[in-house]
Amino acid sequence: MDSQEFSKIYDTYVEKIYRFVYLRINSKEEAQDITSQVFLNFLSKSNKITKLNTEDVVSLQAFLYRIAKNLVIDIYRKKGQVTFSLDDENIDNKIPVVNTADDKLDDNNHLELIREKLNHLRSPYWEVVVWHYLEELDLDTIAKILNKTPGNTRVILHRGLNQLKKGIENEK
Repeated sequence: MDSQEFSKIYDTYVEKIYRFVYLRINSKEEAQDITSQVFLNFLSKSNKITKLNTEDVVSLQAFLYRIAKNLVIDIYRKKGQVTFSLDDENIDNKIPVVNTADDKLDDNNHLELIREKLNHLRSPYWEVVVWHYLEELDLDTIAKILNKTPGNTRVILHRGLNQLKKGIENEK
């Protein structure tokens, strides 16, 4: 892989990978380090793979997210704790907020409630909800990241949304 090809891939995915890692790690510096490591791992593995073509874009994205997910898991194992934050100001407008006529919470309180309840979701529910609604990945791509079928991924998303919904309803 030449440097122009790598630069194009890096520019396309660096912000998405960073946001995903940052949401799980809650440290900008550590998220930057892990994001860098994702692309270093990708580069070392891509040198062993033959030339990537445009049809590999979806699998390439899945490959990068899988590397990121594994590096985050390694960090959790080293620390022995599972903490993350959804305080990144860049995602405020991407979290879907459903307003009904009898909704008593204003948008900011509702957003904070969603963030809090999203923090309580376990993996893989948290990841699938974030990938689908924040990163806007389709279920086929998420399925490739998780090495699951699209049907299984759809079930995980449904269960994650149900847990999120129950958590929000219990607060009202």
